[in-house]
Amino acid sequence: CLAEPGARWSKHWLMDPPICRTHNLWLVDSCPSCSTFYTARRCRFTKCVCGAHLSDTLRHPVSKEAHDTLCKGDVDVSVLKWIGSLEKYGLQGKPGKKAAITSLSDVIDVLERGSRITCGWPKSFENLLDNIRLDQQSSNATLASNALPFLSKRVRSIRDPAWRDRISKAVIDYVHSTRFTRNVLLSRNAPIDSPPPSVANSLGASTERVSRLLVSEHYPALVV
Repeated sequence: CLAEPGARWSKHWLMDPPICRTHNLWLVDSCPSCSTFYTARRCRFTKCVCGAHLSDTLRHPVSKEAHDTLCKGDVDVSVLKWIGSLEKYGLQGKPGKKAAITSLSDVIDVLERGSRITCGWPKSFENLLDNIRLDQQSSNATLASNALPFLSKRVRSIRDPAWRDRISKAVIDYVHSTRFTRNVLLSRNAPIDSPPPSVANSLGASTERVSRLLVSEHYPALVV
């Protein structure tokens, strides 16, 4: 908008998501010349105080997945940030906290990632879980809580109830699906047919704990 005749600042630039809906471009928050962040004191409508034209800033187009997801409003921005942060930083990076990032370039990155994953749901989310598992080198059965530590707690932190339930179900379905792979995950929601002593031996866990996991019919926990 600033590069056109009759340059103007649009009101919707102040709202989430950070997109110019007129040109389908991601907004920018720093000067292309001096690299400092734009503030009310550093902008002179179409120029930075250093003299650089704001319209010369490198602009990035919004992907089709992000445009469709964000503009239709089917998925809350906070959910997209959570999913995108989980893919970008993994379980060790505390995706819930990372979702609160304020750097616009990082926000755009996680929104693009989150949009791509939700558009390819559920397969893309299954691939995400494959990539962030901590037991990828193991060929034995593993407790889901060890392979995906604290994931259930982080899923419960999602404020959107519909997506919180959807992600919870996707994780449970994923754990179930590992029964047919060499990297089996054990949880109370995904029992296997092997005898408890054999499973306990491969896990280095107590037979009592494994037995509890294998026979439990409870459904309160996402991942045990």
